[in-house]
Amino acid sequence: MDVICIRNDGVALGLNLSKAYLLAPYKVLEKVCNGIGPAWFPDWVRDKVTDYFEYFLPSTNQHDFDFEFLFKSNFNFKLANDRLCKNMLIQIGKDTNLSYWSFSKSTSKWRKKLQARFLYKMCVKYGEDAFFTEGIK
Repeated sequence: MDVICIRNDGVALGLNLSKAYLLAPYKVLEKVCNGIGPAWFPDWVRDKVTDYFEYFLPSTNQHDFDFEFLFKSNFNFKLANDRLCKNMLIQIGKDTNLSYWSFSKSTSKWRKKLQARFLYKMCVKYGEDAFFTEGIK
């Protein structure tokens, strides 16, 4: 996963990306943006989750960066999760390759919205420990 290409995809999509994330060097992004899921996930589990939600990598990398570098407060926890949600919805809205009505296909806007909602809800419900305790070692 090339974090610079993913960051550039986020810029091209017009996502709400922080200036710190946009200016972060490659080494920092590579260490922080390690796939989708908390650091305590075994690598094989994080790989599976990342494969399933790969579509949202431009949004989730900013979320990883926020979790790592934002000051640890309830306000910033909410800010990071709300930014994730808004960015995922921007991605879905700007993707012209998604079909609108075809719910059964993986290229459906409705299916992507359900995935985004699930990912957002999991971050809100289970992400607090990761936000307040994890950091670059």
